Amino acid sequence: KGSITKLDIENSSFDGIDADFSDLTLDNVRIINSNNDCMDFSYGNYILNNLKLKKCGDKAVSTGESSNLEINNFEIEEADIGIASKDSSIVNSNNGIIDQVDKCFSLYKKKQEFNGGLLKYKNFECQNYNVFAFKDNYSKLIEEN
Repeated sequence: KGSITKLDIENSSFDGIDADFSDLTLDNVRIINSNNDCMDFSYGNYILNNLKLKKCGDKAVSTGESSNLEINNFEIEEADIGIASKDSSIVNSNNGIIDQVDKCFSLYKKKQEFNGGLLKYKNFECQNYNVFAFKDNYSKLIEEN
């Protein structure tokens, strides 16, 4: 449990940050050049404010295993997937830009003991992508006004 007011990570060999079973608030996060996910969360509650994520090898933000994640004021650039919600996770995203990705959003059930993912987005723009959202039949994507 806790909060971090500034986090700056560059050139990570694996995930930039990987948090499990946590209750965290992260503000002013900058992660550049992670060989895997820039941010990976599971089994917890997470609030992310003011993110700049660039050159993520896989997902910019990955959320799984019944997590609740709120992400506000974010810029994501150069990743395979902008934001992923999987395995009974709930993601609320507000005020974001995603650029140069294969998929802006990805929502799915990966493990049989879970359901799909839920992702809500508001005040959002995605540019230079191949697929806006991949979503399986277990998952739900909601645009809020």
